[in-house]
Amino acid sequence: MPRDFVVAAIDYLAGQKKSAGQTYQLADPDPPTIDEAVQLLGKATGRIVLRVPMPLAVAKAAIDRVPGVYRLLEIPSSAVDYFIHPTFYDTANATRDLAPAKLACPRFADYLPKLVTFMKAHPEIASEAMV
Repeated sequence: MPRDFVVAAIDYLAGQKKSAGQTYQLADPDPPTIDEAVQLLGKATGRIVLRVPMPLAVAKAAIDRVPGVYRLLEIPSSAVDYFIHPTFYDTANATRDLAPAKLACPRFADYLPKLVTFMKAHPEIASEAMV
């Protein structure tokens, strides 16, 4: 799981003199695109995903104002911003310095089934945590 990797990576790097003053991005060096992540989520949850491209303002307004859209998507409109924001992480330092410890960030596709299983077992955890 990602948290296990993060804890192990911090523990290892904290004991390395060469890590002083370095910045480490503890992230998948080859993350899926949003489209790939959405398809992986559909497969992991057993749902058919229909992607409907639309302007950001329209998508957010639909979630907030069209009856049933929020119930269908179960994400707050404020979370939609994360799906279009370009984000890049330079994982070169982490990849290089964690290699001797044989530590590597797990791939999203590898731990996604565990996340889905957890969320199904805990429906009381709502999407409001993303706001």
